[in-house]
Amino acid sequence: MKRKAFTRFTVLLFVLFVFIVKIFPVKAKVTHQPGKLTYKTAIFTEYFNWKEYNTDGSKDLEEEGWRDGIRLSLERYWENHFFTRGTAKFYFGRVDYDGHTQSGTPVSTDGNYQGYYFELNGGYEWAISKRMAISPFAGIAYENWYRDLESTSAAIGYTENWKTLFWKVGTDFSYEITDNGFLTAQLWGGKPFYTKNRADIATVDVEPKGDLYVGGSIGYEIRGDNYDTNISLYSEYRHWDKSDPEIGYFNGQLSSITQPESKEFIAGLLISIGF
Repeated sequence: MKRKAFTRFTVLLFVLFVFIVKIFPVKAKVTHQPGKLTYKTAIFTEYFNWKEYNTDGSKDLEEEGWRDGIRLSLERYWENHFFTRGTAKFYFGRVDYDGHTQSGTPVSTDGNYQGYYFELNGGYEWAISKRMAISPFAGIAYENWYRDLESTSAAIGYTENWKTLFWKVGTDFSYEITDNGFLTAQLWGGKPFYTKNRADIATVDVEPKGDLYVGGSIGYEIRGDNYDTNISLYSEYRHWDKSDPEIGYFNGQLSSITQPESKEFIAGLLISIGF
């Protein structure tokens, strides 16, 4: 997404948030209402950066641009303060790609992204004061995404697919700052334990070695009897080490195929409402 489109999207998010805050009455609670099943819908826009590195540490390629999407979640807080939640996220975007062909010719093109993400986790909500609660959690997540590189005069494009399973642990924070609002934050970390990657011009999968997954968010939440709404900023970082080589055909030639060391950075804006 280009900068102007991103700006328009951000303004729409802000207007929607103000509209919700103004028209609905609220009543703040330090902890969530036990026994309540909450459905949440969110829209988000995010800056995306992807880099791959050669064995000597030099950069092999880079992608950057904007992606948009929706997030759906279902959560329940039980009578004993335990909670369970499930999340589904769907996203798409078009980013700038700067790399090269196998022969070393520089290539600049567009990469079209689409993907989905599912997460299940559970934890415990603990009110540590009249105004503050923390909620440690643990869970598992799965992500499947496609990158479609467009053809240029110098190179033929191809599609690449990544599938990743990873565990995730973290904690939510909430602090009551007004009668109808909370400062919220979340910190998490994890590690991919299963990753497979294949380009459509290759005949074998490679398995990048998941190394690190960390992230966090900070936001403002309006919490009422009948609804919750939140606007937040978030960031994520992931790292995979180089895969072991696999023998197969790549673009019609028998080759030793590897996925280089890869790093992903995301920073975004999200707004959600739940009932």
